Amino acid sequence: MNCRLYFAMTILLGLLSCTRSPETAGVTETGTVVKGMLFTKSGTPVSTSTVKLVPTDYDPLKDAQRLHTYRDTTNDAGAYTFHNIPIGAYTVQAVNIQDGARVMTGIINVAEDSAIVPADTLRTPGTIKFSVSGIFDTVNGYVYIPGTFNFVRLRGSGGLVVLDSIPAGTISSVVFNSSIAGAQPKAVRYNISVPSGGTAALSNTAWQYSKIIGLNTTSSGAGVSGAVYGFPVLLRLTNYNFNFGEARNNGDDLRFAKPDNTPLACEVERWDQVAGLAEVWVKVDTIFGDNDAQSIVMYWGNANASGASNSAAVFDEANGFQGVWHLDAATNAIEKDATIHHYDATPFGKTLPSDSIGIIGSAKKFDGFSNYFGMKGTANSGMNFPEKSQYTLSAWVNVQTLDSTFQALVYKGTYQYGLQIRPEGVWEFNEYKDSTWWEAVQFPAVTHAWKYVVGVRSGGQEFLYVDGILVGDSVIYTPRQVGIVGRSTASDVQLGHSIDGDEGGRYFKGMLDEVCISGISRSADWILLCYMNQRMDDKLVVFR
Repeated sequence: MNCRLYFAMTILLGLLSCTRSPETAGVTETGTVVKGMLFTKSGTPVSTSTVKLVPTDYDPLKDAQRLHTYRDTTNDAGAYTFHNIPIGAYTVQAVNIQDGARVMTGIINVAEDSAIVPADTLRTPGTIKFSVSGIFDTVNGYVYIPGTFNFVRLRGSGGLVVLDSIPAGTISSVVFNSSIAGAQPKAVRYNISVPSGGTAALSNTAWQYSKIIGLNTTSSGAGVSGAVYGFPVLLRLTNYNFNFGEARNNGDDLRFAKPDNTPLACEVERWDQVAGLAEVWVKVDTIFGDNDAQSIVMYWGNANASGASNSAAVFDEANGFQGVWHLDAATNAIEKDATIHHYDATPFGKTLPSDSIGIIGSAKKFDGFSNYFGMKGTANSGMNFPEKSQYTLSAWVNVQTLDSTFQALVYKGTYQYGLQIRPEGVWEFNEYKDSTWWEAVQFPAVTHAWKYVVGVRSGGQEFLYVDGILVGDSVIYTPRQVGIVGRSTASDVQLGHSIDGDEGGRYFKGMLDEVCISGISRSADWILLCYMNQRMDDKLVVFR
């Protein structure tokens, strides 16, 4: 607290110990007293400013003759006092009649004891602007800010609402009501941030709630230097950053947009209203590197909205996605491919891969000797990449054991390409060269920890990334040792197994989550942004 505010609070405490108010000499203070002080931005006390104490549910039209409000004027010290205030919740509003600067507090709960309102600063007011056309009655209706005297009658105006002279800061709600008898108020939007001297332009007013979600790629956030395009941003919603009781079941009313109100596609991967947990993917067209000023907007709170989850629009084929598996289905169930291709993964084995806690919602656990997933129809699909083409494989991997066997993670046949763990205990991304050898990049693997493993093929080059960091780009040539086997493209993609492997099927023992195959070579910035966004302590997303 700076010295000026400390001094102000000291004065307030002194005022509460007095029996007389500077503005009410000769009046004995009885009952509950509410006091506060006002200053300019430079810290000078504001005198002769009008201050009003108003019930928080006050409707300036319907309650004008029913509910009592209170008024005072600040003295030379910037202090104001209200006497004999009934118990309840109030807002305090003040305006400087000389320059129109204003302020409005949050909710002041008045109990039996005297109440101190925190010292505040008068600021240039702002404006709230939006349209209610097609949503509310624009003939008999009016819009107001509860607990204030700010309102506007619509009078068939076409539904454009302009509320001016609004104190800068967060306004708890804007409400619609009708002059027709029996009409009930309905919130248009909660928690509106009004800029000093600016305009809060509200969009999607059929949705009652909105939240700005920042995207930070500076060194204090994701630490990504270059721009990425068409990026699926992961949002983890919890009871700490989201009120699930305000949204529809399954998140059907969730919507996302850019600040200019351009809609953004989203996919709800999981929505657990009881536990207060959800994972939602939002496709953002451009995320700039080394930038902490960019954001998107999330909307919710529309009882009439139908579900808009569209995984194929988020993991778009035009942006390189060939197959995406969240691995979040129940045990024994088919795992859906999130792309438009629907290369759904079927579980196989004596005991099928089991459901487990993953890095993003649920994951799948593999036993290391019999179970795996197969994606029927992928042998001759867009994932049938030629030699030395452009593609990327990625997965979150948690290895249970490193032993003397090969363990396939994501594979399209041992004699085509894949991600695996070698008997030497290393991650390996490889591509088979016709009848001769494998071209591979490797890095030491670890057990019992979630690792984001990515293999990138770019023509004659191969790259291996672990946790967003390039760990291998020197190609190792592993010769074919037994017989001559030509390069095979007949195998379907599999997870946790390689169908034509010659080392016992190369079964994987551990957990996999968020497997992705792309038909392009992802950039280093893309891969780092995926890791920084998807790790448990997300470094990209900032809930504001």
